[in-house]
Amino acid sequence: MAENNLPRAASEMQLQAWITRVVRHDQAAFEALYDACVGRIYGLALRITRNAALAEEVTEDALWQVWREAPRFDATRGTAMAWILTIARSRALDGLRARDPAELMEDVTTLPEAARTSDAGPLDLLSAVQSDHALHDALARLDARS
Repeated sequence: MAENNLPRAASEMQLQAWITRVVRHDQAAFEALYDACVGRIYGLALRITRNAALAEEVTEDALWQVWREAPRFDATRGTAMAWILTIARSRALDGLRARDPAELMEDVTTLPEAARTSDAGPLDLLSAVQSDHALHDALARLDARS
């Protein structure tokens, strides 16, 4: 693990090797691929959807699609991460299309400030949402005083 408990970026060769093994339904390879990509996928999904719950759903859907469609990955057409993030982008846009526009506007205002800034990167978004969830969890555990 790198600093801040974030996984180190995997090399293109490693990502491709894991995808090759996922084609053979190697669960250990999928777990490694998941660990290497989940933060970037979630960050992209959150940036597009501006909704933490929807971003989690998009991340799950995108990774499920990576599992199912691993045989379709073609290294001659682009990098493994680009392929994975393209899947995530498509799932995020599908998720937005399925949502009520009024509900989406409410969601944008409930994101932490750091997640609403235009220069926030995927890891910044992930960190902001995790901090916000931790704060809400801590507040929920406090006893109410009369």
